[in-house]
Amino acid sequence: MKMEQRYPINISPVNLSFKDCSFEKGDKPFKDRLIARGIIFDGTDLIFCSISRDDEFACLTYIETSGGGVKKEETAEEAALREISEELGIKGEIVSKLGVVDDYYNLINRHNINHYFLIRKIGNTPLKREEYEKSFKMSEFRCKYEDIEKIYSSFKDDKFGKLIYQREKPMVELAQKIIASYGLM
Repeated sequence: MKMEQRYPINISPVNLSFKDCSFEKGDKPFKDRLIARGIIFDGTDLIFCSISRDDEFACLTYIETSGGGVKKEETAEEAALREISEELGIKGEIVSKLGVVDDYYNLINRHNINHYFLIRKIGNTPLKREEYEKSFKMSEFRCKYEDIEKIYSSFKDDKFGKLIYQREKPMVELAQKIIASYGLM
C-alpha cells in the first residue's frame, strides 16, 4: 500500500536518534524492531494511549502514541492503522508521515525504529487489547494540544518516562504544525 499525502505538506519530516541514558547497557547486542506509531486527532482532540505499568521499566502511568511492531507482510502505514484499531478501537486515515525516531532501550537491548504518522479518526473498530492487558493496563486518553506539554512534563523525570518524552514530544509538535497549517482541527 503506497501512502498518498492527502494534504500538500511543506513541512519537513523529523528524523531523530536517542540513546538510552536512563538504564545501564547490558552485554547483549541490540536487536532492531520496526515500529509504526500514530498521532491521532479527532476534531480538536489528540488521542493517545494511557498506560499504567508496574514492571522492570517503571511503576508509572503515562501517555504515548498508539503503535507497535510492523509485521513482515505489511507496510509501516498499514501497521499504524492496525495498531490504532487494536489498541484504541479507532479507524483512521493517514494524513502525513511525520518522520522516524531511532531509540534504544538498554534494559531489553532493543533498537526501535519508530515510523510516525499523523492520523485522522474517521470511525470506530472493535478493540483487541487482550494481549496488552496481560502486562499493563491501557486506555484511550484525549487531550487538547495546549495541554500536552504539561502532560508529558508530568512523567519526564522518571527513568522510563524520559525515554517516552524525548521520543514523542518532537513528533507531537510537528503534528500540531501540520494540523494548524491546514486547519484540520
